[in-house]
Amino acid sequence: MYDELRSRSIGELLTDLSRDTATLVRKELQLARIEIGAIAARAARQTVWIAAGALLCVAALFGLLATAILALIATGMSPVLSALLVSLATLAAGGLLVAVGLSALRRMHFEPVETIHTLRRTPMWVRAQEHGPE
Repeated sequence: MYDELRSRSIGELLTDLSRDTATLVRKELQLARIEIGAIAARAARQTVWIAAGALLCVAALFGLLATAILALIATGMSPVLSALLVSLATLAAGGLLVAVGLSALRRMHFEPVETIHTLRRTPMWVRAQEHGPE
């Protein structure tokens, strides 16, 4: 292979290097798009937890609040105190679900790790190609 490279002109070698570098950059961008797509899909799955928590809060406000408030009133508790206690408990449960989803999102890494790693190695590879076999 070394003899084959020696027989080629500098112009041909530079043309090949330019073409190969362009191909490498295109492939790295393609990898970045794939990696970012995977990250976005994972983030979307985590937002389901947030949406579930929010929906639970809304459903709880319409169904459980009324039922629980009426049950507490039936035990002799004042209507205002009944409404306050039930509302606070329901909001706490919904808030917990939202917090779980947000916590999972905060732990996620949104950078394309593989692409960054490869791009950091690329200049070393190009330099090694420029120097040829030792």
